[in-house]
Amino acid sequence: MKPDQLMRMSATDLLSEAEIFPSSGAVSKVIGYLKESKLTEAFVDDGDATTCIVSVNDLLNVTTLETKVSSLMHQVPRLGPNNTVSDAATLMREYRTRSLPIYRDRKLVGQITSPSIVAKLLDSDAPGKISSIMTPTPVCMDVSDSVSKARETMLRKKVNQLPVTKKGALYGIVTADEIVFNLMPKPDKDVKGATGTGRYGEALGIYARKDVLTNEITESLREVYQNMSKSGSNYSVIVGTDEIQGIVTYRDYLTVLSKKAASSIPMYIVGLPDDPFEAETARTKFLGAVELLRRSVPDISEARAVIKMGETKSPKKKYEVKVFLVHPRDHYSYSVRSYELADAFDEVNNWVKELVQRSRPRKQRTPNARSYPEDFRPETAPG
Repeated sequence: MKPDQLMRMSATDLLSEAEIFPSSGAVSKVIGYLKESKLTEAFVDDGDATTCIVSVNDLLNVTTLETKVSSLMHQVPRLGPNNTVSDAATLMREYRTRSLPIYRDRKLVGQITSPSIVAKLLDSDAPGKISSIMTPTPVCMDVSDSVSKARETMLRKKVNQLPVTKKGALYGIVTADEIVFNLMPKPDKDVKGATGTGRYGEALGIYARKDVLTNEITESLREVYQNMSKSGSNYSVIVGTDEIQGIVTYRDYLTVLSKKAASSIPMYIVGLPDDPFEAETARTKFLGAVELLRRSVPDISEARAVIKMGETKSPKKKYEVKVFLVHPRDHYSYSVRSYELADAFDEVNNWVKELVQRSRPRKQRTPNARSYPEDFRPETAPG
């Protein structure tokens, strides 16, 4: 499938089953679920019309299996029937997740995952070499480093895989899920890896897996994907001339879709209502507002809107719309509430008109740090 076609596909076309855990539960149940299902993330019901997620990277913080899920979880956007695969891919990259929940009428119906997106993308040959998307010069550990140091590095860098070297050459790999799953209690206290054995102090030379999945830097996107899929791996270490050149994960593959969208302003709307007419009206009005601003402020690089339904005493829904626009020097944000979604986006249009009127030539100032609203705060760590 061509990337442009995949970007426009509904996220529900790649729907798969998903489970959700209570935030008040212990992490032991989440760890058991992830280990049995061979997944790396679990959804959590926050009980406040929001969905959170706990990943194996979050679970590296666990000191006891009785730790509450609520102490580790973090919020992720909910997708709806009107969100596209492009929306999902972009949000996964920004939130550094491999999955996102899909809701219909406030009910979880499933999830969309990065492996399912990549599999669909590579139904046909995707152009390009793996070097175009890999993370170059990845963080590596030495065989003499401890598991504890690897764990701390994963938490700090927000990565789930660390190649392990010996005298500069690739020796093995340590992954977040291996660390987390091997901390689970075992019936036999003498089994290596049981809680309390002090495994964090062991050297990676003893602990690291030696069956490292690798690919050559000259291989294509499809060849590397086939290798990852066949082995059931979430990564591949990219090598060349007997040296580590980079590492690639499913998240890196999502950049293929992002690059295809670079020719126009990426525009994302999260939380569109199920009603197709109402959703299309909101989408059209938002696009019109963005295009209006673009004519006066051509450097706008991204436009986002988040739609939420607030609780009211009356049976009528009340919408809250948050808008965020990215510019090289400034950021623009706006929030409005209305009982009619179309009226809310009309207010957005009026706000944009005010921005156009104020957009006069001015002296260039020091670029501001990009300030994202809570729902769209991307991570910047590599991997």
